[in-house]
Amino acid sequence: MDVLVTNGTLVLPTLRPQSPHREALKPSTRELLARRALRTFRARATLGWTPVLEPYLPSVHGVDALLSIWHVAVSAGEHTRVFGQYARSPSLFITSCAQCELLVAHEPEAVWQQGKGLMGLSLVDDTEERCRGRLHHYALPAYRHPAITLALGERVLAYLFEIRKYAYLYGLTPAPNRAAVRFALRLGFTIQSVWPQALMYDDAPCDAVHTAMTREQWSIHDVGRGQENHDDDAVHSS
Repeated sequence: MDVLVTNGTLVLPTLRPQSPHREALKPSTRELLARRALRTFRARATLGWTPVLEPYLPSVHGVDALLSIWHVAVSAGEHTRVFGQYARSPSLFITSCAQCELLVAHEPEAVWQQGKGLMGLSLVDDTEERCRGRLHHYALPAYRHPAITLALGERVLAYLFEIRKYAYLYGLTPAPNRAAVRFALRLGFTIQSVWPQALMYDDAPCDAVHTAMTREQWSIHDVGRGQENHDDDAVHSS
């Protein structure tokens, strides 16, 4: 396949945000909608434009860019869910990123180094050059529409497999985070095993779903179909 890193066109469907009659809603429901205002319009990026995938380079982007990424994840309240112990403090996050490979997805011409137009990021650690890497992937809430997340995930994998030449990518996902597990499967990862109480999730130990994909599997996988015959409940009964 052709790999598009900083160019190419991604045309996504336009969605019509629904505006419910707020007067007819219970106060608790109105409060919930107010807290999730971003989710009501999270498909705002579906108008047809070109997202950019950019490797983070310390000598080019500097440390402040990492601080901006950390603050954006903290503002969404999801920093520890995504990056675990790496994100418990800004200094630890910066130190950890210096030893990892970091890819940033952002809107065209956005000053993402200041947290503007940041769509998501992918971090690869436990790497062996041209062999393996552990992938952490995060999409900001405003961009969590299947047409966007799958397209960005596919572009990240194309970059890592076809440009960086990794032969094997794997991930460890908290089992309670079913949406993240399903997303990995739709990208083409397959479940290898479940590690008991191997990760922290919402400040409590939980099982980790170990998924993986080889470069050969990536080259033939139909993104979006998911793992054949996968039983989602099996993840939680292992």
